[in-house]
Amino acid sequence: MKLRILLCLIALPAFAGPAAASESSPLAHWDFDEIVGGVIPDRAGGHDAAVVGELPLDAIQPGIYGMAAYFDNGRWFAQVAPSHETALEDAFTLVCAIKPLSVDGFRTICWKGDRTVTPQAVNYYVDLRDGKVELKTKDAAGKWTVFSTPPAVEAGAWHLVMIAYDAGRVGIWVNGHRHEVSVAEDGERAGRLLANAYALTLGAGANAQGTAYSFWGLIDDIRILPEVRNGFSEEELQDWQRRVAQYDAKLHAFRAGLLSARLDQVAKGRDAALRAAPIREAIAASASLPPAEGAAELERIARAIDGLEFRRFFQHNAPTPDARFIAAPMGAWERAVKRPRFFEHLDPRPRTVRIDAARNEFEGFQVILVASPDEDVRGVKVDIGQFRCGRHRLGPGPVEWGRVHAIRTEQPDIPVDFVGPIPDMIVDGEPALDIERGDFTPVFFRVYVPEDAHAGLYKGTVRFTAGGTAATIPVRLRVHPFTLPERPTLPMAFSFFESFYCDWYGWDGLTADQRLYLAEFLMRYRIPLNNIYSHDYCYPPPAELAGLRSATNFYTSKYYGAAKPLPPDELEPVVQAYAEALDDAKAAGIENDFYVYIYDEIAFNRDGVPAARQFTEALRAARPGVRLMQTSFPAPEFEDLFNVWVPMFQGFARAEDRAYLERLRARGDAIWWYAADAPKHPCPNFFLDYPVFDCRIIGTLSYLHGVQGVLYWSINREWKTNLDIRGEWPGAEWKPYIFHIQTGARKHKNGMGNFVYPGP
Repeated sequence: MKLRILLCLIALPAFAGPAAASESSPLAHWDFDEIVGGVIPDRAGGHDAAVVGELPLDAIQPGIYGMAAYFDNGRWFAQVAPSHETALEDAFTLVCAIKPLSVDGFRTICWKGDRTVTPQAVNYYVDLRDGKVELKTKDAAGKWTVFSTPPAVEAGAWHLVMIAYDAGRVGIWVNGHRHEVSVAEDGERAGRLLANAYALTLGAGANAQGTAYSFWGLIDDIRILPEVRNGFSEEELQDWQRRVAQYDAKLHAFRAGLLSARLDQVAKGRDAALRAAPIREAIAASASLPPAEGAAELERIARAIDGLEFRRFFQHNAPTPDARFIAAPMGAWERAVKRPRFFEHLDPRPRTVRIDAARNEFEGFQVILVASPDEDVRGVKVDIGQFRCGRHRLGPGPVEWGRVHAIRTEQPDIPVDFVGPIPDMIVDGEPALDIERGDFTPVFFRVYVPEDAHAGLYKGTVRFTAGGTAATIPVRLRVHPFTLPERPTLPMAFSFFESFYCDWYGWDGLTADQRLYLAEFLMRYRIPLNNIYSHDYCYPPPAELAGLRSATNFYTSKYYGAAKPLPPDELEPVVQAYAEALDDAKAAGIENDFYVYIYDEIAFNRDGVPAARQFTEALRAARPGVRLMQTSFPAPEFEDLFNVWVPMFQGFARAEDRAYLERLRARGDAIWWYAADAPKHPCPNFFLDYPVFDCRIIGTLSYLHGVQGVLYWSINREWKTNLDIRGEWPGAEWKPYIFHIQTGARKHKNGMGNFVYPGP
């Protein structure tokens, strides 16, 4: 990896304050003017920062003092090798120039430490929290001390920040103004920071699971001085203000240069060259506009260049000169998102779809329909040809299809490649498809192979017609000579909330037939109807799902999580109720699929361990062998309380953690795993922003790790968020996020806890 950009480099002036005459050389100085060979140089020498992650093309952009680094919300960051030399204890000043694009939540500028060790080690942690500037540290017990200003930093603006530390006293200045500093602490406050030899990270923070709280925006400069400063001089502030005033013009010239370079690459061929001429004139004219208007004009020009590229793509790949659309096959494990140059990610070559399936299995594929740049395409018809293997055929009606509608995402708090419309919601039963000019729509096909199907290679087609344009995609389906069992081997315990379903449709509760309908729908995807937070002593009710008994492989009892141990007279009836539920499960023949889910994520709520110990010991005494399920990585403090362990995916990443789980497996415990709002990449998850392949690989990874079940906390959580649009749905735009059920805080991850959308 090599990225080197040198453009209008301007040396950063010395921060000459009141003590300028005696100012020492910086301990470290990253000016972010260039990235060479994946390294950000330390101008003070000795502490170069290595890039971690994927650098975007615009990783280096104009800043206030020369160039600046664009940190893309965790997509990449930089690390200085572990060392005592970058540790800070007392009498230092840190100065940085930043332009955050978001100040929501935590946004880390730099920090030094390791939060995966016990106790966590944090020498210093410089971040923004909802617009506040913070300096944080941890004591020897791993507890925080936080020095914080009131909200002082706005998104989308440049800020010059100075933090000075002197014997436990902290001063913080933003753009020359000294702010009042409050102190919050739950640990031992000392006059010196606790040094460590761990890595120093620029542009991202961390939690116990790994990288988190990343910066989103530009960092122009970070300088660490081995002395205490007392603010900025008048000369420094005047120079800063002058440079900020000149920044828009510098940024405009930079963007115009990038667009001109892109236009040179695109304008090949007579037609493209002619269309490029007015675009080139518009780029030159945009420099004379006021900054805001000039920026808007460059955005318009960028879209015009996108259109020029798309036109060339369409003309090159259209089957005939007058074709109104292109049909591009795509696998079920892929997804095209509606980015400006989506066509760069498509393979439009005519080719045959090839899929494999066993008997009693669904398999899928997609076809992306791309409309002409000159006209909308209306009324596309979809026809399914007969699938034949010699004299054998699949049918009747083995193929289902539906249009994939886009859900518009919002910027999450994890690094993603794209924010905007993402095709996700499959709607079947639409008589015809309309596609806007220059746009695309995916069509998803789902092929079912019945249990009595003949093994062999089946040939079929899917055909699209609109006006005078037709496209036929050959499909080859190889049916293997074995049958998937009705009962899935791997339980997919993905919780469905009946309450959200009832709220949407205005019902007080579900009838037995409605519940059976839901169970049958989910079992087509091999997901048993379940809810680990159910209030029923056996959910789902076995009597209502008698017809699905052989396929349903997960039942749970009423969720329990008392905060404190109960008096004996209160505990006894509770335990008795669970004991009776276990007896009922045995009588119904579901004993081997029945679990008691209690104390959600107790590793994060350890105050509940005494109450959990009281309850589990009592229930075990009443019904030995009960399956007690826990969504935490085990720990010595509570490993004797449970026997079904469901850690997060990242709990299998380290060899020592896998060995711990194997030890528990050897004593007879079951090992599952789960995902929720964590983990993030490189672990897979079900976020709407993540590639569809993440969902596919989880089954394979479960097999490789010997995992006995996959748990997910909710598959219809967003229905609660969108209750306000149910009268307009599906015409209204879906909100792809949730609010914390207790605090009301918004969770900034798209599609977290939602796999399905409301149908008719």
